[in-house]
This record gives sequence, structure tokens and C-alpha cells, in this order.
Amino acid sequence: MNSSTDAEVLELSVNQVMDYRKLGTAIALLLRWQPQIDQTATIQTGDQFVRLEYQGQMREFQSFFLTIKRIANIAEGMRAMSNEEAHYWFGKIAKSHLSNALKALRILLGN
Repeated sequence: MNSSTDAEVLELSVNQVMDYRKLGTAIALLLRWQPQIDQTATIQTGDQFVRLEYQGQMREFQSFFLTIKRIANIAEGMRAMSNEEAHYWFGKIAKSHLSNALKALRILLGN
């Protein structure tokens, strides 16, 4: 391949969180080719969604990837909560002072 005139494109698409995690592992195997990453990640729960975009080198992609993984984990955790658990966490946040509310959120989000 003549890098000045030819371009190779590898396009991947996933729609499951587990597949995204696997994709992140597989992308690391492409490092020797120094790929340029152009990624749009959409995380949707019901009618609400967040869309994030990344364009850049593979080296900086890891922090973007970890952020997306963390958001996906939070969304999965919230979806898996029972009504009682959701009320518990809401009560911890709603009745507390700011510092206690932040502490409850950190515990909830695993930080």
C-alpha cells in the first residue's frame, strides 16, 4: 500500500454493550498500523440518548473508550435496578446535603 495515495478503511458497527467492550479489546491489536479513529457512540435508554463523537489517533482513543464503557455500565446498572433500589438511591440523594448526595452518587456509579 502506498500511504500517500491509497487509503484503507475498516468500518465496524456494534449494537450491544458487550460487543462494544470486545471491540475495544480488538482495536488495541491495530496499534501497529497507527489507525486514525472516527467514532460515534450512541447510548440509549428508552427515549433518551447521549451521542458522543471521537476523531483522532488511537493513543488518545483509550480515554474516550473508557468513558463510553463507564457510561454504558451505569446505564446497564440503572436498567437492572428494582423499583425499591431506585427509590433507595433517590432518597439518599434527595434528602442529603450536597456532600452526602455526591458520596451516594459515587457509590452508585462505582467511582
